[in-house]
Formats: sequence, structure tokens, C-alpha cells
Amino acid sequence: MTTGTRDPFYSSPEWLTVRRQVLIRDQWRCTVCHRDVHKKGQARVDHIKDKRAHPELALHMPNLRTFCASCDNKRHAEKGHGHSNFGVARDGTPLDPGHPWNTSSAPPLPYAPPDDGPEH
Repeated sequence: MTTGTRDPFYSSPEWLTVRRQVLIRDQWRCTVCHRDVHKKGQARVDHIKDKRAHPELALHMPNLRTFCASCDNKRHAEKGHGHSNFGVARDGTPLDPGHPWNTSSAPPLPYAPPDDGPEH
């Protein structure tokens, strides 16, 4: 797809219906960082297996997931905003300083990471 052109698939009634079903299924939360994506322009519905490589899965709900704009841009470097730092520290926290878990507005972790002592 050329930059600046939009695939007509994303305006189709079939896509818009399935997209909404995915957002409802995922409770309007990013499946990576769990950020609320209710507000206009925040929600992205991502194809796990690329639509171009697997057109038969384009409307298959198990192949779709909700992303916030930040996580979507990190997954898709071709959109011009990608980051290569997708790793995690030993305690499971994201290494990316821009990840929502590393910001002051991040929700608390659902558990306390174990204290393994100083890293060597």
C-alpha cells in the first residue's frame, strides 16, 4: 500500500462490523498495555497474521486484536513510528521507556515482581 492511500477494505461494512466486535470482545483495551481506547481515534484493530499474506483471515476474529496507537506503531515500523526495543527486563517490565507501564499514568502491575537481589 502506498503511503497516503487507504485500503478500501477498511471502509467496508464487513470490516467495520468485525472491528467493532473485536473492540467489544477486548473490552476497548489495548491487548498489550491494557490502555483504555474508548476515545475517538485511539483504538486500532491489528491483524496478527498480515492481511496481505493471509487474506482469508482478514475478517477472522481470532486473527484480530485491539491495540492503542502507541503499541500499534511499535508493532508496525513501516508506519514510520516503530521502535526496535520490544524486550523486557528480568522482572518482566518493558525496556521501552515510552511504554505505558513505564510512565507515571501506568496502572499498577497485577503482582509484585520478585526481588532477585542486585543484577550481576
